[in-house]
Amino acid sequence: DATCRIRPITTAVQFTAVPRDAQGRALNGRAITWTSSDTTVATTSAGGLVTGVSLGSVTITATADGHAGTTTVAVVPGFVLLRP
Repeated sequence: DATCRIRPITTAVQFTAVPRDAQGRALNGRAITWTSSDTTVATTSAGGLVTGVSLGSVTITATADGHAGTTTVAVVPGFVLLRP
C-alpha cells in the first residue's frame, strides 16, 4: 500500500499495476480493473488515471485475476505529493 496526494479537479496521476505470480514474476498481458472507493473525491479511468474531484481520501484498487492491490489517495489543496 502507498499514499498519494493530488490536487482536486486539475490534477491527475497515472497509476500502474503489475500482477505477479507466486515467484514474483510479472504476469504480462493480464486485464486490470481500476476502482475508486468514492468517485465524489477521485475518479479512475479504465487505464488507471486517477483524477481528484473534491477534497478527501479514497482507496484506489487495482484488480487482476481476482487479486487486488490498493493505495490511498488524499485529495488536498496545493501541490502534488507522491509517496511510494
